[in-house]
Amino acid sequence: MASTPSHLQYVEFPDWIRERVQQWSPLEPTERSFVEEQMKTTQPKRDALNSQLANIQAQIDALTIQRDVLQKEQDMLDQQLLISCRSLLAPIRRLPAEILLEIFSLLSPTIIDCSFVEDDAEWGGTDEMEPIMSHSFPYIALEQVCSTWH
Repeated sequence: MASTPSHLQYVEFPDWIRERVQQWSPLEPTERSFVEEQMKTTQPKRDALNSQLANIQAQIDALTIQRDVLQKEQDMLDQQLLISCRSLLAPIRRLPAEILLEIFSLLSPTIIDCSFVEDDAEWGGTDEMEPIMSHSFPYIALEQVCSTWH
């Protein structure tokens, strides 16, 4: 718990004021003038404290926004680090380059059959004849695995 700053001064009201608050009797003129004077001298202090509290709250709000921005940045960096670490530990990285080269050479787009077929008009094709190719070229999917494979 924070300690009270030494520059703060608390107003000590006389005991008779506490007693009068609990009683419902009217104040004497001298008591009334004392209470009014206390209120006059206390109000500027209250206003100054309220102003300080508002300034501190504005600083807290600004720091909260700054903290949230930094937290989002840290979360993004953590996520990027996690993705990079997972990438480094991926089993595919243990394959020798020669095996990867063989895989890619087997997936290169080649003509499977030199016979011709008619395109299906249902699929928006034409009635022209086209050679049957290894459509859906799997190497395109593989090159999306990582930048090295691209």
